[in-house]
Amino acid sequence: RQSNSKVLYANAMAVGRSLYCTQTPGGGWRKASVADGLCSGTGAAGAPDAHATFDDGTLPSILYFAFALQDTLTAWELPDQPWLDEMIDRAFAFISSSQLEQGSWPQEVGSDGYHPLVTLNDDAMTGIIRLLIAGYDRTGDAALLDVAVRGADYLLRVQGPPGQEGFAQQYSDHFKPAAARKFEPAGYSSKETA
Repeated sequence: RQSNSKVLYANAMAVGRSLYCTQTPGGGWRKASVADGLCSGTGAAGAPDAHATFDDGTLPSILYFAFALQDTLTAWELPDQPWLDEMIDRAFAFISSSQLEQGSWPQEVGSDGYHPLVTLNDDAMTGIIRLLIAGYDRTGDAALLDVAVRGADYLLRVQGPPGQEGFAQQYSDHFKPAAARKFEPAGYSSKETA
């Protein structure tokens, strides 16, 4: 938006359209997708919801990019793109529907191994909470704020006891620190605590 470059704008819109085309039917994204042949032009036909991820800032980075596209359309007084609004709405619906009963999210939906664990590692859960708050700030949709508050309540529940008020990288279904990969033992972690 700040460059006023039509070429950069066209490229950004193409990236946004590719993100739309690789969105899962439920509204998430896998760690890797190829847009070729996935989009008919009338709707997302991405990969199945299994393995849609909350890891590595995938979903927040996509939605912040989508917000920037919306802002550019508004600033340049260009027509709205219905696919962009649909992509954002479906992503927030995915976040809400994937929230576990106790208020957290798995690292990845429909996976096995350590992926179903509640994950704070790599800003997974806290990034989603911040994204929900940003969505609420943009739309005023109180449902997004409710989902964020449920996530924050989960964080308060799993915070370590007095003297160990830290947070772990991953948690079990029993609200206890859980091990994941070999270099991610069950225990409190300085990065997630900070």
